[in-house]
Amino acid sequence: LGTGGRVVLEVLPGSASEQAGWRPGDVLLKANGVSLNGEAGLAAWFRSEGRGASVRFEGTRQGQPLSMTVTAAPLTPAAVSLTTRPDGVAVLRLRHFNTPGVGQQVHDALRKVQGKKGLILDLRWNGGGRVEEFLLSAGAFTDPAPLFLKTRIDAAQIGYDAGRYLVNGK
Repeated sequence: LGTGGRVVLEVLPGSASEQAGWRPGDVLLKANGVSLNGEAGLAAWFRSEGRGASVRFEGTRQGQPLSMTVTAAPLTPAAVSLTTRPDGVAVLRLRHFNTPGVGQQVHDALRKVQGKKGLILDLRWNGGGRVEEFLLSAGAFTDPAPLFLKTRIDAAQIGYDAGRYLVNGK
């Protein structure tokens, strides 16, 4: 950014930033009066604030001044989210594969994409997780075919058929 600051790329549903009214594209310039320009400014702000503290942000939205207060709160983001951009393209965001059922959520989300203009699979900042959930998620993007999971202990054939998981064909 020529003017410094931080650009909001994503606002998680149910988050304190959503409740405060942040939107993707907002530019945050100051937090409690501390410039967010550069790493030094961001580090200084992190050192000065505690968890649960209210923080007053100043910035811009589409070039207009913006000011809002956010109070941090615990948040566990959903592993899978599906949104549609204004141009009709669906965005499937996969944040992690840590919890059982992520693969099913991916299959369910892809069924909702039918008729959309296109699909973006967003894996940014995905920290990984359970291999079987990754394989089941990947299976949503392939023709029905078995996927194989081999570990040091055993091996399994994992599949998905008509809305249910199959392990070794059952």
